[in-house]
Amino acid sequence: MDLAQFSLKIFQVLRRGPIKREPKDFEEYQHAYGMYESLKSNPENFCTIHVIQMNNNDPGIRQMVMSLFASKMFESNNTLYLRLSPSYRDSLNTKLLDKMANENINNVLHQYVNVFEKMYNICITNSIPFPQFLPSIFHMYIQGDREHRNYTLNLLEKIIVSIPPNDMKNVFDVIVNIINQTINSNDGDLMSNAMSIIKELIQYANDNNMFLDKAIPLYPVLHQVTLTIIKDTSFYSLWVYVFEIEQQVFNVYIPQLVQFIPTTIKLALDICNVDEDEYYDTDVHNIAMELVVTIFEIYYKEMKNAQDLQKYTFETLMKWLCDVDDIQEWYTNEDELEDSPYYFQAEEVIERITHMIGASNFVNFLIQHRSLLNSNDWKQRLAFLTALNAAINSKKSSISKAAIDLCRLVFPLSRDKNPRVRNQVLIFSNRIFKLYPNTQENIADGVLQIIGTGIADEIPRNQSKACDLATSLISSLTLQQLSPYLNNFIKVIAPLIESDDPGVVAEALCSLSNIIVKMKVGVDDFFVQIIPILQRVLEKTSDYTDLFEVKGRIIEMISIIATKLNDKYIGSCTQIIINEIKRVMNIPNLEISDPLFGYIETSFTRLADLLKDQCAPMLPIMIPIILKRVNLNIVSQYEYYETQKVYCGDEVLNVYIEEAEEKVNAIISIADLSNSLKNIFFPYVEQCLSSVIPLIGLKAYQRVRIAAVRCSVSLIGSFISGKEKETGDVQHAMNALTHYCSEIINAIIQNLTNETDIEVISEQILGLQHIIEANRIPLGKQQINSIFEVLKRLLVNYIQQSEINDNNPKDEDSDEENDEEGTFCFNYRSLLQTLATSMLQFFLEEFQNILLPILKASLTTNGVSLKVIGFVASIFSTVILFANQTSFIENIMGIIIKLASTKDVEILNQCMENILLLVQVPCIQPYLQQILDIIKIGLGLKEESEMLYNTSVMTLGKCICYNLQAFNKEIVLSWFSFLPIDSYPDDILSFLFTIFAHSQLIPLTNETITKTLLILINCLASKDSNQIRSVTKDLVTEQLKLWFQNNSALIEPIWEQTNQQQKELLNELLQ
Repeated sequence: MDLAQFSLKIFQVLRRGPIKREPKDFEEYQHAYGMYESLKSNPENFCTIHVIQMNNNDPGIRQMVMSLFASKMFESNNTLYLRLSPSYRDSLNTKLLDKMANENINNVLHQYVNVFEKMYNICITNSIPFPQFLPSIFHMYIQGDREHRNYTLNLLEKIIVSIPPNDMKNVFDVIVNIINQTINSNDGDLMSNAMSIIKELIQYANDNNMFLDKAIPLYPVLHQVTLTIIKDTSFYSLWVYVFEIEQQVFNVYIPQLVQFIPTTIKLALDICNVDEDEYYDTDVHNIAMELVVTIFEIYYKEMKNAQDLQKYTFETLMKWLCDVDDIQEWYTNEDELEDSPYYFQAEEVIERITHMIGASNFVNFLIQHRSLLNSNDWKQRLAFLTALNAAINSKKSSISKAAIDLCRLVFPLSRDKNPRVRNQVLIFSNRIFKLYPNTQENIADGVLQIIGTGIADEIPRNQSKACDLATSLISSLTLQQLSPYLNNFIKVIAPLIESDDPGVVAEALCSLSNIIVKMKVGVDDFFVQIIPILQRVLEKTSDYTDLFEVKGRIIEMISIIATKLNDKYIGSCTQIIINEIKRVMNIPNLEISDPLFGYIETSFTRLADLLKDQCAPMLPIMIPIILKRVNLNIVSQYEYYETQKVYCGDEVLNVYIEEAEEKVNAIISIADLSNSLKNIFFPYVEQCLSSVIPLIGLKAYQRVRIAAVRCSVSLIGSFISGKEKETGDVQHAMNALTHYCSEIINAIIQNLTNETDIEVISEQILGLQHIIEANRIPLGKQQINSIFEVLKRLLVNYIQQSEINDNNPKDEDSDEENDEEGTFCFNYRSLLQTLATSMLQFFLEEFQNILLPILKASLTTNGVSLKVIGFVASIFSTVILFANQTSFIENIMGIIIKLASTKDVEILNQCMENILLLVQVPCIQPYLQQILDIIKIGLGLKEESEMLYNTSVMTLGKCICYNLQAFNKEIVLSWFSFLPIDSYPDDILSFLFTIFAHSQLIPLTNETITKTLLILINCLASKDSNQIRSVTKDLVTEQLKLWFQNNSALIEPIWEQTNQQQKELLNELLQ
């Protein structure tokens, strides 16, 4: 048998494939495949058996040979092509070009394109000469038939990106000539391929910064082809494709393309406004709109000022939002995407556009069209509200300014006759209330009325939204604010627990749970009334998977009730929870990732906190289940509708978000159990640490990295408690702990070396601080050095990012910033404080060698932003206070005074942070008058910033408290007159009652005691009252008792004048 016959036999058997029903055929296939694979040991022989059969008369054989050749010869882990001798490779390249020129079967030509794309890329990457390739391709286009022209164009599109710049200089004009010939061919396939080549040339020119003067003028050519194709229904099958090419052109920012944006967007929107027919279908409309959105997202700076294009886009989107039908699926919460595709795409597009260019112009557009809210057509009213809700899906300063006016427009529609309109009003109210706390006081009454209307709505979907809105309202109010409405809330929401709609039941349970969290009294009576209802609903949920969320919410609610009950009912309540947990454990085939387990583990943690060692028998059952959830795999190799792309540098991961949240919940549950049970949890600590520590650096999900650090800190606390109890020796416990602390510290350092998310960085810095504090055995020099190297990286990145932000100033319409940056700065300083106080000598060495040069350079380099200077100053202030480096004071005070003179609110807040540190240093007294002058600036800017004013008041209080001998009665009474304020309850009470305890600077009079009680009540009732430390409460309680003892005639009448709620707050403190 010669080589041709041998190779043909192999490919015939491989083409036939394995036939397991025929053992002989199956064995023959396995033998042939084994022979085929063994030939790889000699790449030239392997190559030759393919080349021989490329001339086979059977197109099926040729196609299979080329397909195998394309995949096997260029496998990335073992590229046989590179193992060919140079002479053989040159001969092969020439033969393949000739064979492609003579091939006449489309499927085989397609495989030649795949082969040459890979071959050319390998040659360029490995500097292998292939000089005949491009001339041969050009010749094939010129001399070939229509199919060869088509496939050579296709090949050119794929390989342009790989052409070396020197080669491109010689072929650019040739390629342009081919493009010009093609677009005049009136052949749709060829013309669209030419468009793709233009796209590649433009991107190539941009990437290599060459030929832009030749490439950019090709865009009008491409756009003209789009117009030609889109106007001809015979090219209908290419319409989506040509818009995809246009979209890809604008998917990369190229400044020279800005001039073509108006023409491109206008064409796309014109298409979007053509009524749907057999040609202009949803696919065509959707890709045309995607082109518009891409330009808004990539060229957002230019689009912010393109008023006419914005207006046309907004008008088109409003038209799409009106394309919605009142269908039954909406009422049953089913997916209606296919029934109203334009409505849902328009909603998404508005979210994306307003995220990139801000919401100001769009909100103004809506306000100009507010007459839609009075339209007789419910679709127009719905369109307005849906558009508005899409624009306010994230926190934006422009919305904040207009929030109250928007509420006045929208709230009256809460009683609209159309249920979908009412639903959007509920969504609007919830978003405004949650995203813009500054509006809550003004809109609370209106929101209450909307909740009442929504709960009474006959549509379950609206009842559910009303309960969700109630949850937002309840969560945001203090008990004092909520008390007048508590009974009414319970009265109207509790009956919904027995609704036939699971969504209504779930949201009603959530609202009631939040009410219970706030309740101080009456929980026993509520428990007696509600528990029979809950048990009835639980019975209904036993066998129904779609009711598992209801089941979980009920168990969770009962666990919350348990934390509030008196001894009389706590036993029966906890037994119900235990029984339900056991039932869930016995549900067959329940996936470990099911959210029902999440409700179970969270409820069990509350039970553990309540019962302590009584729940120990359940730990061997619960811990393995929770750890299985901790170890859930949340990354998929493939993209599914359940996954979300997460970008980790150059790597893209497909993450199951729901499973990721369940993983987070499980990690938090481990942390809560270890916090609650301490030494009882000790037997499980090592097992938990082995699962949790690796998650500190898990790239796939930032919330996992945050939870893992917090959990590690909690587990260390449990380990110390348990080991100390086991051995009775604190030092032995510390020695045993060192290994785990070191492991956690190394994991944090390793992750922070590459971490980019500021929230994760802040949390992991805080976790590092807590671990160092827990590990009383000092760190080694190498580990301290590693920590300072990480701190150096974080500092440099912060400075660089601040400079970038400073050069791209935030416009008035951008998303409002959160407090993440402030948290990072605070945690960074706190870690330095811990390092300085726990290992001063090592700290000073590393600080001076690693951080000090960068800090000094930041203060002496021109052009450094004031915000960076303020942060750097606060680092020095921290070192002055906690490392006793008082030689820095004079320079730092000079910087603070200079910063304060700007009267910039953000910079003044940084000045206050510095002062709060420096006033604790004994040698600060010579600078107190200058500090007072800075505080006066902050006090004078109350209109501009309430937060700065409150911070200034608190800072003045700390100055007085730490330097009592330096301040006279006039200044102290002046500070007293600024109280109460809405924030810093712990600081205010601590400073005020310290002054009372250690001086007579505030005289005890009817007026001062009345005001002091008012301040005290205000602090105890504030949203931040949970931040009041026990030491502060003890200080206040001790002083109040002294007043009752020594000044009863003065205080008792004032005490009696307080109302019932105020008395409850004060009595709770005294008890």
